[in-house]
Amino acid sequence: MEKSTKSRLTEKQLPAFPGNTLFEKIARAVCRAGTLPGKELYESC
Repeated sequence: MEKSTKSRLTEKQLPAFPGNTLFEKIARAVCRAGTLPGKELYESC
């Protein structure tokens, strides 16, 4: 997955965030919700 992608994160991207860091936990929650583009996730951090 590219950090600049404008498509929304979905459950298909969950394996891209396997760790236990706060960022990865938030990313998994965003993937489950399916509401935020990947670009916005990286920009917010």
